[in-house]
Parts: sequence; structure tokens; C-alpha cells
Amino acid sequence: MRLLQHEKELEEPFEKGQIGSSAMAYKRNPMRSERINSLSRHVMVLAQDPMMTAATQWLERTLDDSANKRICVPEAFLAVDAILILYANIASRNSCLSKCN
Repeated sequence: MRLLQHEKELEEPFEKGQIGSSAMAYKRNPMRSERINSLSRHVMVLAQDPMMTAATQWLERTLDDSANKRICVPEAFLAVDAILILYANIASRNSCLSKCN
């Protein structure tokens, strides 16, 4: 995203009161894309968590299995929901750019 933004091929929305980089106020950092990347890595790790629990249990069905799933599944859905909201925000801005040019 940074490379495409540098070449003015794609841009994230830049709100009216938003400040760019702390060192270079004119610079537009792709904060939303970086947040999507971070949340995506979090979801990938969450998917491995129940598998690790199952691997150490040897199918004994202890309480840590259900507790782990009760935490991981909703957290993954919330993270993916946040990713989709951020993506829709970026995509709506870029569709405007392509129509305006």
C-alpha cells in the first residue's frame, strides 16, 4: 500500500483533522492498511490456538478446550469484522478516485 500510495495509484482516506507522520506532517501513512495487516496476523494466530490446545490434550476433553474456543472464536469474528470495516473504508475512497480521474 505504501508503494502504491507513493505513486498515487491508491490512497487511503485522509480525514480533515488527521495529521501525517510525526516527523513529516505532509506524509500520509497508510494507517488503515497497517491496522488490517496487524489484525490479519492476529486472526491467523487465533486459528492456531485451539489446534495447539487439542494437540496437547490427547482428546481428553478437559475444560481448557472449551474455554479456549469460547475466547478464540468470538475474538476472531470481531477482528475479521474490524478488518472488513477498514477495508470497506479504503475501498470506498479508492472507487471515488477511479471515478474522479
